[in-house]
Amino acid sequence: MRADGVIISSDGWGNSDVDYTNTCEQLGTRGIAVTGLNFSGTVAQFVVVNDYLDGIVDINKSADGTETNVVGENNMVELDCKKATALLKLKMRKNEKK
Repeated sequence: MRADGVIISSDGWGNSDVDYTNTCEQLGTRGIAVTGLNFSGTVAQFVVVNDYLDGIVDINKSADGTETNVVGENNMVELDCKKATALLKLKMRKNEKK
């Protein structure tokens, strides 16, 4: 792939988490820094986990961590993207030192 880093986003949970987490793992095992954006909250934690999910930014913004019908509580915003980018840059620097 020749990529130094990847930011992955996801919409949904459950079965799509399997593909999402597997993609993160496949990138990580190849030495490619990976971060991402995902709605997790308190009710949508990943159904499978691995060692490469430490850079995932939760885009949930409701106080109790659940999906709501309030506009702006269930979607990513510019700040979320900046967080994911900053995490990716840190991971890429760490990989350069190896």
